Amino acid sequence: MQGQSTGSRINKIRLFFHQNHTRQRGFSLLELLVVMTVIGILSAMTIPVYVSHLQKTQLTDATAQLALLANRMEQVYLDQRNYGQNQQCSVSMSNTEFLFSYECQTDGQSYVWRASSQDNEFAYSIDHLGNKKTLRFDGQDNPHAPNCWLLEAGLCL
Repeated sequence: MQGQSTGSRINKIRLFFHQNHTRQRGFSLLELLVVMTVIGILSAMTIPVYVSHLQKTQLTDATAQLALLANRMEQVYLDQRNYGQNQQCSVSMSNTEFLFSYECQTDGQSYVWRASSQDNEFAYSIDHLGNKKTLRFDGQDNPHAPNCWLLEAGLCL
């Protein structure tokens, strides 16, 4: 009888360890929730930084394009002694730029190039005297902005 009792104990111990071993194949719900929480916190901290960096890059591209257009306009003026005729600028810009559209106004002896974002959050300009203006920044109009292009709050170009 003692042998059966020992054998049944061994079987119970084997069954106990076998059950515990099969339960530890995957992750518990708590472990998954902790990992998901950490990923969420890291995403909440890094995504706004990435978006801000991307936006600053796009604004820099738009202002660089305006500077290039102003340079081309001055080259045309040196050759033709005017910036264009019938309110049409001699330099054209195809609006293939995905995030900004560009337009020019001239009276022949002066011009203003404007770059506006497609979402109407940002707008910049440059004129024949080289005056740079931030017309709209982050959705807010800037009628009294200094003569510069704002790329972020407090950073002028």
